[in-house]
Amino acid sequence: RHYLSLETRAGVARVLVVPLVVDGRQVGAAAAVHLTEEDREALLRALVILLAIAVVALVIASLIAWISVGRILRPLKDMLSVADAISREGDLSRKIPESGRRDEIGVLGATFNRMLARLEAAFGRERRFISEASHELRTPITICRGHLEVLGPEPEPDQVRAANEVVIDELARVGRMIEDMTTLARVDDPAFMRPREIALDDFLEDVGVKAEPLLNGRLTVRPPQPGRTLLGDPHRLTQALLNLLNNAAVHGHGDGPVELRVVAERGCWRFEVADEAGGLSPSQEENVFRPFHRGRGSAGRGLGLAIVHGIAEAHRGSSGVVNRPGEGATFWIRVPR
Repeated sequence: RHYLSLETRAGVARVLVVPLVVDGRQVGAAAAVHLTEEDREALLRALVILLAIAVVALVIASLIAWISVGRILRPLKDMLSVADAISREGDLSRKIPESGRRDEIGVLGATFNRMLARLEAAFGRERRFISEASHELRTPITICRGHLEVLGPEPEPDQVRAANEVVIDELARVGRMIEDMTTLARVDDPAFMRPREIALDDFLEDVGVKAEPLLNGRLTVRPPQPGRTLLGDPHRLTQALLNLLNNAAVHGHGDGPVELRVVAERGCWRFEVADEAGGLSPSQEENVFRPFHRGRGSAGRGLGLAIVHGIAEAHRGSSGVVNRPGEGATFWIRVPR
């Protein structure tokens, strides 16, 4: 059996030659001829078709990839656009359109919007604080200036004495206000807190002794059972509770009782200052811990309750008020154990 390739008029041919053997003797041969030109043309057509399919598939895949990458990168471009607008205009109200996607890009966009909202709220509080602080500081300065201007070139001794008392009193008020603002500004400083283990029964008794002159016998202290402890800064917690007790003394009315107590809750202790001074109006409940908030019956604004809120947050806790309109209010500080 032999294979041969021959050039013919019809093109190249493949020839298979098989010898014919009878009784061990070759009597002839049989040959099969196959022209390969059609096979070559069919193979070339198949290769061209495969190449065309590969090119079309590559184009389609590239187009799909371009569209997919564009969709993936579109939120990033939106973030870049919003960040650039904020840096140029300072407009923190700009937000990234959220598509509701649950992948990393969608989560990043939602997180970016939450960050912008918190920054906008923080800057709003800062602007409001600066505005209200400047207003509060302007008042005593105006009072001092007014009393000094009316003295004239040759004032009477009584006039000088009266003006001197007013000026000293107003400057003392400015000093207390600046000290409170300094305290409020330091609540985020790690050095602001010096925590240690506190025996709650002794601690509450000490606070009650210090607050007694503020309330003229109206204060009742209900300490917990001996042996209960808390990890916290006793100086800052004392400051917060005295502010709450002073708030009850200044803004309360009549001779109603005031109670200082601590209540055990799951995973935390809750310090409460309860009074029977008529409570707050509903509009004050949300803003009462805001700096320089003016409360009912208040002769002026202050930072006492804002400091209470800051000290509670510095302890990784919270603060609030349970209002009983017409009866009284219970201000509280919750501190983790």
